[in-house]
Amino acid sequence: MDQQTNIKRKLATILAADVAEYSRLMGEDEEATADALAICRGVFDQYVGDHDGRIFNTAGDSIVAEFSSPVEAMRSAVEIQAEIGARNSEVPAPRRMQFRIGIHLGDVLVDGDNLLGDGINVAARLEGLAEPGGITLSAAVHEQVEGKLPGEFRFEGEKSVKNIAKPVPVFTLVTNALQPAPSQQAVSVERVATELPSIAVLPFENMGGDPEQDYFADGLAEDLITELARFQELRVVARNSSFTYKGKATNVRVLGEELGVRYVLEGSVRKAGNRVRITAQLIEAASDKHLWAERFDRDMDDLFAVQDEVTQRIVATIAPTVEASERKRVRNSDRCGNHQAYDAVLCAREKWAKFNQEDNLEARKLYLRAIELDPDYARAYSGLAWTYLIEKYENWSDTPEESLDKAQEYASQAVKVNPASHSAWLIQGNVQRARGDMNRSADSMNRAIALNPNDVDSYIFLADVKINQGELDESLELIERGRELSTRTTNWHKAVHGRAFYVGKRYEEAAKMLEGVDGLAFAQRLLAMSYAQLGETKKAQSQAKRYLEQYPDFTISR
Repeated sequence: MDQQTNIKRKLATILAADVAEYSRLMGEDEEATADALAICRGVFDQYVGDHDGRIFNTAGDSIVAEFSSPVEAMRSAVEIQAEIGARNSEVPAPRRMQFRIGIHLGDVLVDGDNLLGDGINVAARLEGLAEPGGITLSAAVHEQVEGKLPGEFRFEGEKSVKNIAKPVPVFTLVTNALQPAPSQQAVSVERVATELPSIAVLPFENMGGDPEQDYFADGLAEDLITELARFQELRVVARNSSFTYKGKATNVRVLGEELGVRYVLEGSVRKAGNRVRITAQLIEAASDKHLWAERFDRDMDDLFAVQDEVTQRIVATIAPTVEASERKRVRNSDRCGNHQAYDAVLCAREKWAKFNQEDNLEARKLYLRAIELDPDYARAYSGLAWTYLIEKYENWSDTPEESLDKAQEYASQAVKVNPASHSAWLIQGNVQRARGDMNRSADSMNRAIALNPNDVDSYIFLADVKINQGELDESLELIERGRELSTRTTNWHKAVHGRAFYVGKRYEEAAKMLEGVDGLAFAQRLLAMSYAQLGETKKAQSQAKRYLEQYPDFTISR
């Protein structure tokens, strides 16, 4: 009787987690798996604690925690899975440590520091229904979190689970916009010497001093964290970590070391009347070198529209700026010859971008090396597909259809190994366009944009498809959308823009745009055609002659 009197009941949100294929991992390498599990438990400790939770039970590979709020439990679970998933992206699939997580809100028994009862059992059963790296939740949790978190949930039906009398309505988190950063230790069972580029977004400084404007400055930084995380080749430090520097004078070099990042994005907000000035700077942490800076002056008629527009403009510029910096860093070192898949891809991208036959073949070799090192690296498959697609477009192959077949093979593999990669869907769409399947191509391009609405290339390539579909006005709108996102204009962007002008019989504008394009065969042909349409015969003949000197085997029939 006394023992029962001491046991109390309460309502709690329970998170249960365990490692998928833990026995296999232990059987293959006990020490490496134990080390990785210890690191993963550190990740759980951090994010459970950050959301006012408490871990009350660990046995083997399982972890059970309680939260007073279902929303905080869900945030914690999402951040844990994203953190571990980020580190696993550089590890061969068979050696990845992946957790399944189940969350339930229910009545539990309190026995000292321990919790007991069906509330715990249901959470454990939900965890068993989760995919590796996934999250399942009960209807009670779903009811509390739906609409309060930026995610999409799928109802899986009512499931009968062991030792629970009634079927349990089960929901799965399908997509989410909460992407925290990796910690400074890898969580995989294999060490990776080279990390993907990492960035911390610091809280934007409220220069006006009005405390009520803090929410706008903080919201802008939070949106930047969320949107940058859509680029899978970036690792973005979680808000919980970067916001600890709010209001503090910081040395960027020291901050970079403390957070383990190569890049820092900082900025400020100053409001005066109905105008706001937003500044942003991208800094390389180790050198304290400014890589990019911009100022945005806007009216405050629609606060959220301003926040969305400025966020997308910054993100669309930051991602390619970081990639260019990374390629320069590799180019100035001897890392192209080492044994890291990420470095091989960077070096391949550098060679591919030169748009000549010799470097294209060298890029192909590097992409193949990256795939040997990591058979599940979607970006390597995407890059490899691009080498074959360009080979087909630029007439560098005697068998263009075979090149297109290869491009299709590797594009499909990129989507297969990582269907959440926007770059995989982008190359898939381009291959489908080359096949003449414009409807499927447009679907793939739209999928890429949905996964990452901040990537300028996706809008430009979709615009190219729309030209083929005869939707010229929509094509020009997409091109303008890309130009609004970023002032970075590549040869591809200008070539597509020139093509849209040409198809729209705006030949003078087409010629002006195409004159600025270097190294793209189809753009050179379009320029000659534009001159001809304008009646500038000598220019057309001269341009055609220069093209034929570069591509002497070209014929109209080919």
